[in-house]
Amino acid sequence: MSLCCVFSILCVTAQSFEENKAFQLNVNNGDAYLDCGNIAELNEAAQYTIEMWVNVTLSELPDRFVMFKKEQSDEVNRIKIQVEKNGQIYIMQSNGGDGAFAQTAAGAYPESGWHHIALVYDGAKGTSDEGAMILYIDGVRQSISNATFKSTTGNIDAPFALGGPALNVKYDEVKVWNKALSAATIMEWKDYKVLDSHPERESLVAYYDFQKVSGNTVSDEAENYPALFDETEAAVVNAEFAISEEQPTPIAVNNGFRLNVNNGDAYLDCGNIAELNEAAQYTIEMWVNVTLSELPDRFVMFKKEQSDEVNRIKIQVEKSGQIYIMQSNGGDGAFAQTAAGVYPESGWHHIALVYDGAKGTSDEGAMILYIDGVRQLISNATFKSTTGNIDAPFAVGGPALNVEYDEIRIWNKVLSETVINEWVSYRLNDSHPEKESLVAYYDFEDVSDNQVADRQGNYPATFKSGEGEIRLNDLQLFEKENLPTAIEERQAHSDCTLQIITAGGEVRLKGLVSQTVSVYNLSGALVRTLQIDKDEEVTLSDLPRGFYIVNRQKIIIK
Repeated sequence: MSLCCVFSILCVTAQSFEENKAFQLNVNNGDAYLDCGNIAELNEAAQYTIEMWVNVTLSELPDRFVMFKKEQSDEVNRIKIQVEKNGQIYIMQSNGGDGAFAQTAAGAYPESGWHHIALVYDGAKGTSDEGAMILYIDGVRQSISNATFKSTTGNIDAPFALGGPALNVKYDEVKVWNKALSAATIMEWKDYKVLDSHPERESLVAYYDFQKVSGNTVSDEAENYPALFDETEAAVVNAEFAISEEQPTPIAVNNGFRLNVNNGDAYLDCGNIAELNEAAQYTIEMWVNVTLSELPDRFVMFKKEQSDEVNRIKIQVEKSGQIYIMQSNGGDGAFAQTAAGVYPESGWHHIALVYDGAKGTSDEGAMILYIDGVRQLISNATFKSTTGNIDAPFAVGGPALNVEYDEIRIWNKVLSETVINEWVSYRLNDSHPEKESLVAYYDFEDVSDNQVADRQGNYPATFKSGEGEIRLNDLQLFEKENLPTAIEERQAHSDCTLQIITAGGEVRLKGLVSQTVSVYNLSGALVRTLQIDKDEEVTLSDLPRGFYIVNRQKIIIK
């Protein structure tokens, strides 16, 4: 019997990738860059979005790297992102010498690995606080200093360049748009090629995926600006991460819960969910479909509320689109609110409310509201360190005429923005990294008369059949596969070359031959790459709980 079997060590194949290519800079000088030409749509532009995947290890940089730029030599007119070795990011834009720059704190840029970067400019917004300049990393909006930007870019007589100087930086899926893309669109499409089904396809100006390269010429898939590079300073190499070439197929049959009357008794009764009582943390998320203009007045999205309101959790949405978030503990109530018009007028939207009592105030993150994965601006309020002992059922709706709900999930933990966004369009399964913190889950696929199953088996729900109903809805949800198809198709089989042991929240790796080991999450994103020599043992102790693919083997860290 082999050593792999005796010790129940997972023995997996070495991994190699084919087809998916990236651009890599090999020297650290100002001439090392991909020259994309003078992209005219970035000159005197009122809006743009520039997005790309980037792979760099900050600790290995000589100093800093220029991610991209379009910059005149005198810097009178320019667009530029520069990343310091300490992870601080500078965003610079000048028009006629009237320059502005916004910056992150040190450590904002991740230390290593592939990450999706998107810069969105909307000159009509005025300041970065108001959304004139927004930076997303892996779909998450970053905190940047406030700066005032002109209403358009300048006339930048210079090429759009990737890199320079930028030693050992890789780029892939570079996309330039002449429009400010929404956060939801960026998040939904960051892992995909630009397909004809992309909602902003007509706004695409340039697109470099590095699959069509002839000598030192890189094809622009938008057919506007073919790019050039110096072959002595750069190369096209394997990308080592997965980008999907087609969208998944939605679940064919998807049911939701709908309220048909406008009174206080019309709601889904989920029982007295104990984990929301005296809780220091929670996350409540759901999909909601309502047309505000058709409401009689307002609607209660959800609540857990004593009749005297001494202890409660509640979200109420006004017909104006203003949202109220209310939480009381022992009569010491607090509420935060959005401006009018924040809640979308109509359609399906994902809502997530995250509470962390240790943070104190909503400005500090004690209460965060996400709509479609985007954090909303809410007024500052102080919340107690725990919820009260709320002797009342958790209710979805009431009053809430013609409001539909689906995929209701209640967690006894703060979910990160990244996790919420990664799973927003997928049914839950055991590969969710926070599955052990799930308290209740209603997907409305298992219903008997007016009884709705809780997929966690803790709190079955009921509704009055005369006031609510289960019906087929048009929300597109997907099943998250156990293994990313793009990774499966790019494996090369070989003899047993790697031993893997998972125990105590750690992963121990031993190479039977010298090799490169790649660790992916289940969405196909590369989270770690390391070189292991023959007979070398390496321990990974900093990966969050969840499922991963190490070369070809799926593992779980508990």
